[in-house]
Amino acid sequence: MTMYAGKILPYGTPNHFPYPVLISGCDKVWNRRWSSTKMDTSCIFSPGKGSYFYYPDGTWKQVINRYGGETNPTTKIDQIMVAPTSSSGFIRTNISGWDGNPISPNPDGSYVLLPLILYSTELSKNVYGEVDGLHWISGLANASENVITIGEKQYLVVQNVFRTTWDEYGVVELS
Repeated sequence: MTMYAGKILPYGTPNHFPYPVLISGCDKVWNRRWSSTKMDTSCIFSPGKGSYFYYPDGTWKQVINRYGGETNPTTKIDQIMVAPTSSSGFIRTNISGWDGNPISPNPDGSYVLLPLILYSTELSKNVYGEVDGLHWISGLANASENVITIGEKQYLVVQNVFRTTWDEYGVVELS
């Protein structure tokens, strides 16, 4: 299980984003078991219903890429999503994941880390910023608890709760 509680790295000034806070768990149901395999149970790498962003207007808005029980996970109006794993990122056209080819490691065996970017599906299409210290990584030829070193920094590979397909992994910055 992965959670996040802190400020994001905003794409704007303190006047635009005075308090850019993201609170993210794996579910909004407080008594759901750790072993749940419901669609809603999903961490910040592709959030279910347990993530909220403190919006610049002083309200909390849900951050959600997954909709439990729905057969067509299309983008909804007036919500916040996380790229690259949202329907606008890896272009999920079905509940089971991306229909494209898996993203492979580089030829030298290294991995590319992609930022987790919060954005709005409103008509204004605002992009709010990046989640600090977390990134998406390909799970192809990778596994949970691997430690990836890029430059001076180390990252711990974690999977999205119970999911193990190549597009359901992320890293937590260790140093």
